[in-house]
Amino acid sequence: GQADQETAGVRLFGTDNDVTLNLIENNFGPGVLVVGGGPALNQPSLRNQITRNAFSANGSISIDLLANGGDDGVGDGITVNDGATDGTHGNEALDYPIIDAAYISGGNLTVTGFARPNVEIEFYEATGAANDNNASGNPHGEGVSYLFTETEGISDADSTVGDSYSDPGYGADTNVNRFSFTIATPAGLSLGDEISAIAYTAATGTSEFGPNFTVGVATADLSIIKTDSADPVGPNSPLVYSLVISNAGPQAATGVTVTDTLPASVTFVSANPSQGSCSGTSTITCNIGTIVNGGNASVEILVTTGAALGTITNNASVTA
Repeated sequence: GQADQETAGVRLFGTDNDVTLNLIENNFGPGVLVVGGGPALNQPSLRNQITRNAFSANGSISIDLLANGGDDGVGDGITVNDGATDGTHGNEALDYPIIDAAYISGGNLTVTGFARPNVEIEFYEATGAANDNNASGNPHGEGVSYLFTETEGISDADSTVGDSYSDPGYGADTNVNRFSFTIATPAGLSLGDEISAIAYTAATGTSEFGPNFTVGVATADLSIIKTDSADPVGPNSPLVYSLVISNAGPQAATGVTVTDTLPASVTFVSANPSQGSCSGTSTITCNIGTIVNGGNASVEILVTTGAALGTITNNASVTA
């Protein structure tokens, strides 16, 4: 694309075009512009597949699905998701996937996020510039290197349907599916790299690129819930604190330690963990060890209340 009224590298008119295995770079505008309807064009360009290309150093986003009445020479930038399609836009403005986690563990890459039902999702290593940013300042693409393709709902570890998201930068969907794919880490992809994704259906064509996400290290998400019995409890009576520690993943939590500082008004009797060991009489420290992804452990602490009546407050924490 030149620095005039037609700045895109490729402009798609009509239907059922195929743009595959191209290097699309150094254009003044978008890499690929899929025109929408309007007074000058009448019919939008639909069902265009844009697949396994490499984009870089373009003056606008990699793939631009033009809105009805938009400028078919320079494009109109990022279209926010809305959970629907629009037959007057290029490729019906198919929503792009939203990645919300990407991590490397044990030689594997896991990517999770949101996508419309049954779409094919192409993942790319991405490098964004200011001209690729959405309203929140986050870049969409450019997809510099194709990584892999998966289909929502097939070989998909997350079967959640009817979920939702909302963000001023990339839009909202109140009835969207979740995905989770794990593959061998693609050659050349490293921690700190960014990835992005596009969606495709035969009925609509290919979407724009979604927002980029930085590949990180898998971590564990630990939580602790405490209950007591009896409640209320009388003076000089037994009181049991029950602690349940859960790991929501995605990684196993190692070296899990639970700390419970007992109130001064109770006397320690015993501490019984479901795994590991506990020590201490006023501050109880339990070395739980490892809790796998989706697993949990528990600790029961028995104390005796004092003679005075009143409110007893007890705090516990977990670290790994």
